Amino acid sequence: MGLIVALMTVVVVALSLLYLNGLMEAWSAGVLERAELAGQQVKTVLLERVAERSAQQAVPPATLEESKRLWSEIVGDDRAVGTVLESTMAHGGAIVEINVAGEDGLILASSNPTRKGVRLAPLPEFAVWRSTNSLARLGDVLTGSRDFAVVIPLGVSGHRRPVFLIQVAVSSVLLWDALAPQVRNLVAVSLFSLALAILLSLVMANLALRPLNRVAEMIDGLRAGGSPETARGTSPRTPELAAVESKLNLLGERLRMDPLEAISRLTSGVAHEIKNPLNAIALRLEILRSLVTTQTPEAGPEIALISKEIMRLDRVVKTFLDFTRPLKLDFKAVNLGTLAREVAALVAPEAGRRNVFIEISAPSEGIVIRGDPDHLKQAILNVVMNGVEAMAGGGTLRMELARDANQALVRVIDQGPGIPPELRDKVFRLYFTTKEKGTGIGLAMAFRAVQLHGGTIDLVDTPGHGCTFILKLPAQGTK
Repeated sequence: MGLIVALMTVVVVALSLLYLNGLMEAWSAGVLERAELAGQQVKTVLLERVAERSAQQAVPPATLEESKRLWSEIVGDDRAVGTVLESTMAHGGAIVEINVAGEDGLILASSNPTRKGVRLAPLPEFAVWRSTNSLARLGDVLTGSRDFAVVIPLGVSGHRRPVFLIQVAVSSVLLWDALAPQVRNLVAVSLFSLALAILLSLVMANLALRPLNRVAEMIDGLRAGGSPETARGTSPRTPELAAVESKLNLLGERLRMDPLEAISRLTSGVAHEIKNPLNAIALRLEILRSLVTTQTPEAGPEIALISKEIMRLDRVVKTFLDFTRPLKLDFKAVNLGTLAREVAALVAPEAGRRNVFIEISAPSEGIVIRGDPDHLKQAILNVVMNGVEAMAGGGTLRMELARDANQALVRVIDQGPGIPPELRDKVFRLYFTTKEKGTGIGLAMAFRAVQLHGGTIDLVDTPGHGCTFILKLPAQGTK
């Protein structure tokens, strides 16, 4: 969004500068034309007055030098010349002064009487200035600190050095005064255009990003364990968005399957194959025990150890088969407050042994959901026991029940050491555990049971300050 606004700003500023440059080009061309026209008018008047006054002389000048001295006297003394200079300058727009200087550079006549007798100031030529860089010209006009001149020479045929110099001075201050109203209008139009462009870009960006926002909502729904269809709005969908939603729906169907289903399919057959030989080994071991121990009593402890390990392996296989076997849920109305108190009663002996105190915080009206009470109780029990076992130094474990829109929340907050960030994504994996004597089954089974109820389990962890497991389940109502 910021890039679009920046781009629109650059475009508006560039167009404004181009327009301002074109405006200054056209205006300066007009000023140059008027200055040259004023200079030509003054030249015509000078020629007329010099010719007329020279004809009135009783003794005409004998040499060119005498003629030039006579012409200089005529220009300097003739009030009509000064009047013409003043009137021409007054109608010249950006013209600030008109001077007529002799060949020695001294001003003979000027639209500003105080300038008479002063040496003509060398000013940059206006035509040359118009051919310079646009930014430099714009800077001169904006600062209003420079004057320029249009110089028209007036001389005698056959002599390169002019007798008179007609200087028409143009001020950048007057140029700015002439351009200022149009520049102010340009700034107002540019700012309005920029504001309108930003508004339109915001609207267009919002329209363009709306499908992406809907896709993001659908992905968030998938991440939370829901369906992408729940994130759809009522606005019409484009064919492209419909195709994306279709693919997300297929992905959602895959994700809504038990995340351990792939492992189950791969290993359930292996577990069955292991269980059958184990049964045969256990049977043959009992026969071997009855035959050997009567003749070799010292072999009894070794056979007992082998039997114990076979039984342990058999329990592992049974647990795994129970975990991979499809669950049959018996849905009914379940009050989570009652369920939490039953879980607290079950863990009370073990919690007391570990100096852990169980607290329950629940709304008085109760929170009711539809679910299988046995599986939900086992899921909450596994999470609570995980917290109790993590609190080696004792403390308080809280179960907080709350409603959030159409969800029921069960927060289990312990005061254990916490879980490092690099292990948080693994805590719900089957057989993953950070405890010395843990099985890695409890949280995986809790995750499975909650997911089968259409809910999720989130982990909020601050290492060194305990963990918070948040069970989110679809709520039915109050009771």
